[in-house]
Amino acid sequence: MSDVPNLTHFNFWTPDVKALIFMKYILYTDGGSRGNPGEAALGVVICNEKGDALKKYGQALGEMTNNEAEYQALIFGLKKLKQVFGKEAMKQS
Repeated sequence: MSDVPNLTHFNFWTPDVKALIFMKYILYTDGGSRGNPGEAALGVVICNEKGDALKKYGQALGEMTNNEAEYQALIFGLKKLKQVFGKEAMKQS
């Protein structure tokens, strides 16, 4: 016999091991302006992996271009995701 352990008897699972549950979040963002530049606003929806809306946000941004409003919507959405669901939600994208 060799000194190599028999892996068929090795315990890979113990009752003390806690399962980690990861939830997938989907972030929808939109920003726009009336005129370019003009009065702008953003909208953000955070959904679970089934597509159910968990949080919805809207905010006026003042005067900016359409592209600036789009970027602001993404930044706002990522900040809200981290604020509401914590750093763990931000680990994988």
